[in-house]
Amino acid sequence: MYRLAGHLKMTVGQLGRECDSAELVHWMAMAQIEPFGGPTDDLRAVMGPTAIINNLRQMFGGAGSAMLDPRNVIPWGEKPEEMVEHDPKASDYDPEAHAAAIKALLISKANT
Repeated sequence: MYRLAGHLKMTVGQLGRECDSAELVHWMAMAQIEPFGGPTDDLRAVMGPTAIINNLRQMFGGAGSAMLDPRNVIPWGEKPEEMVEHDPKASDYDPEAHAAAIKALLISKANT
């Protein structure tokens, strides 16, 4: 609530009086799609310097140089989750595992 109140330039009390629960739910959904506030602004600020560092690494270290992840520059940055590829055309495709991965993703996003 505090981050949203700051974003809207209101006090938390004003926000509580002026926004009903349906509007707050919409703001929560929007924050999942397009985050705002301090940590997001920090991540956006580090994107440019990270791109420059990665370009310099490739220029002077070659194409195989390790790329710097912007989330690792900020100590409180959100670490990337391990991604599992589910290719329906692959011979070892497991539709149950794919469905479980989608369900886990949706449940984790709903609980944050």
